[in-house]
Amino acid sequence: MGECLWRLGRLGEASAHYNRALGLYNARQHRLLASDYGMDLWIVCSFMLSWIELFLGRADQAATRTEATLAYAREVGHAFSLACAMFLVAWIERYWGRWQVQQKLAHSADTLAAQNGFAEISCWARGVEGHALFAQGRRDEGIAEMAEALREYRQLGALSNLTDISMPLIDAYMKVGQTEHAQELLAEAVSNAQPWNDAELLRLKGNLCLAQPVPDPQEAETCFRRSIEVSQQQEAKFFELRATICLAQLLASQNRRTEARAMLNDIYNWFTEGFDTIDMKEAKALLTQLST
Repeated sequence: MGECLWRLGRLGEASAHYNRALGLYNARQHRLLASDYGMDLWIVCSFMLSWIELFLGRADQAATRTEATLAYAREVGHAFSLACAMFLVAWIERYWGRWQVQQKLAHSADTLAAQNGFAEISCWARGVEGHALFAQGRRDEGIAEMAEALREYRQLGALSNLTDISMPLIDAYMKVGQTEHAQELLAEAVSNAQPWNDAELLRLKGNLCLAQPVPDPQEAETCFRRSIEVSQQQEAKFFELRATICLAQLLASQNRRTEARAMLNDIYNWFTEGFDTIDMKEAKALLTQLST
């Protein structure tokens, strides 16, 4: 139920189910179920809850939970559970910009996955490692790694999560000016999207409208505002913040600084934690800029 609700974008309800599942877990009784279900049930519930807590705006709680999840996964020693935990913790690390930690964890997950024939996890991990390389300035290498991971992922036919693995590459293509590649990949991502992806895809679409040789700021504003609406409907405060930053930057470029500052200030002041994430730092810096 937790996973179904999360994929439907009903994050608050999903969080409640995952918390209930964790409360029912008994290590002595349930560790053995990993051999039947393919993954330790506490580990999968805990790392999924980490994602959801982050998206709900509880970044510090998410960070604490990821540490506990990875520690328990190492203790249990179940290969698939550990590979998933390392990959998912690496994925979350990108929101804090701890690129070397992200790269190391993703590489370890890929190594373990390759040793055990976990092809899908290997693709995911290589994509996350490629993103870390890109973020550290090794742009060509990072894009090549992400693109290859995506190509192999398509060959597996595992399209249910294709959108998730595509989005960092879409963003990378835009940053290096390869807007045609970004446009093509965004269309594919949208066609395979699940409701929880909607807000971030709208934000990416808005950024792509501005990155085109002939920018379309009106369509970009529409996309950013729609992203904010979807985020609010899904209680995804973190996604709402990310979309608001993009919209505030656009408004500021159009001399609508008062409007930009007011809307960004409202969402920023909602948060009580996560101030070390990249997005919160960016929001704070933009607010300072808009106040001068």
